[in-house]
Amino acid sequence: MTKSSRPCAMTLALACCVSLTIVLQPFVAQAEPLSLAQQLADMGQHQACAVEALRDLHGQTAAPRPALTLATHCLLQAHEDGPALRLLNDGRYRDVVAKSPELIMRSCVLQAIVQPGLEPSPWCQVRPARPEDSAVGHDGLSDLQLLDIQRKLLSIDANSPQRPPLPSLANQGDAWQRQTALWLARSNDLPAYSPALAGALSALLPGLGRVYQGRWQDGAATLGVLVVPAYFAETGFAQAGLHSTRGWVLGAVTAVLYAGNVYGSWLGAVLQNQQQQQRLHAEIRQGMRDHAAQ
Repeated sequence: MTKSSRPCAMTLALACCVSLTIVLQPFVAQAEPLSLAQQLADMGQHQACAVEALRDLHGQTAAPRPALTLATHCLLQAHEDGPALRLLNDGRYRDVVAKSPELIMRSCVLQAIVQPGLEPSPWCQVRPARPEDSAVGHDGLSDLQLLDIQRKLLSIDANSPQRPPLPSLANQGDAWQRQTALWLARSNDLPAYSPALAGALSALLPGLGRVYQGRWQDGAATLGVLVVPAYFAETGFAQAGLHSTRGWVLGAVTAVLYAGNVYGSWLGAVLQNQQQQQRLHAEIRQGMRDHAAQ
């Protein structure tokens, strides 16, 4: 090798070493150690994770977004929806939330879960869907519009004969839209028993209001319980006339049972509507919470 070629060879060798170091650096570099809050989240200790994440958040003066995101994630996983919403609405972190679409959507979902009947905050207002707002398959519906549908589903009164009109999601796209369509269909198909009609039917024939609600055995039992004292009260009056003690006592028992039968049928319709609605609402809230925590 000539003297003139040695510098070139050394330069080439040095360039190769530098290039190899740059290429291999991501593979040999050690990963940054996880924070205690992240370790707790990975272990499923969500309440402890929330405490540590909040401690990290309050101790930071710069770049609070990762700690805020982790804190709200752990609070959601721990089913602490109220504290998570208050954290996102804290004025100290308003600018952080405003710059993060993920935190904005998380805040909107929590408002829909915790306060479905209240007016949403300005950044949660439904706006016409734009291409950048809609994921592929949304069929023109933005996440905020889907969220508004779910908010209305959570606000429906189970015993109201007038239910607000909700759009039909015929073309179901992504998983969230398909789930929203399923909740919408189930809400529309929920039987809404009329408490007044149930009470009127039981007044006409004891137990008939319970049969109207699909509770055939309760209806038959109610009728049987009323027939027995009514029969013996009638026989007592037939034997001793108006002076029959048995007739008056059993007649009073029959009257109380009859009134209870009417009231029970009315109350049963109210409670049955509410129970069905509450089960659907619990499923919607859990689904929205899972979506927000992703």
